[in-house]
Amino acid sequence: MWPCLDIVFMYAFDDEIKWRSVEREVSDLIVSLDFNGDYKIGTMDIYHFEASCLKLIDRHGSLVVGLVLDKVFSLIYSNISAQWESAASSLIEKLIEKKQYQKVLERISLALPNRSPIEKFDIENFFGSKGFREDDPLLLRFPHDLLIEWMSNGPHEVRIFVAKSCPLYLNQGAEFIVHPLAEKIVNLFGDDMALLKGLSSFAGIKGWSGSRIPDLEGEKTAYQHFARSDLPTVSHWAQEFLEYTVKSIEAESRKEDARDFGIH
Repeated sequence: MWPCLDIVFMYAFDDEIKWRSVEREVSDLIVSLDFNGDYKIGTMDIYHFEASCLKLIDRHGSLVVGLVLDKVFSLIYSNISAQWESAASSLIEKLIEKKQYQKVLERISLALPNRSPIEKFDIENFFGSKGFREDDPLLLRFPHDLLIEWMSNGPHEVRIFVAKSCPLYLNQGAEFIVHPLAEKIVNLFGDDMALLKGLSSFAGIKGWSGSRIPDLEGEKTAYQHFARSDLPTVSHWAQEFLEYTVKSIEAESRKEDARDFGIH
């Protein structure tokens, strides 16, 4: 089916009249595409798939959301390349732009409780903080109030999923502040220790370059804030991770001093 999509794309994509005449065929072709078959998918195949899906979303919005999400989740569960990840991300970004929030979140809600641990990790890796968008997770592109509502009404896996994708702090340049979504999550669900540990997991998976100390200082600011909570679960969690973070800062400082003096 991939060669067929290429042919139809080159015939009709840049001509609105031709495109309208083949849209149904394009939709059927996209449905039938196999990401794990014997066909060697090339760069142009990926481009034609992505551009066709984006055009269908632009023209038909909610009517094609299911089709697009089926393909995106098929990609998530496959061992996809960075180029495929970029294409799949652009489709989710387009659905967010079109305010198709609920349908995307509903699909995640259905997937999380019913998938293997590896597939759950793949979902977190794509939408959350573990992928190449670790500093700007796709999930945080959704309205924060909607995410809170989703956490309140969805399965427990949803709460953990959002917590793992939420930074504890924001770097304002001159100072660090607690991330507003993290504040809401802790205030509403602070009696859930698994969720709180999920919030702490965001820091542990970031890819570091240069000094870790600024990021650790941001985490310290957040933990100091939450350690003052009246909720025992929150204060205990924050104090425990605050102590660990302070020790990490001290260890990183010693390492940096040693590097400065040429000690390895």
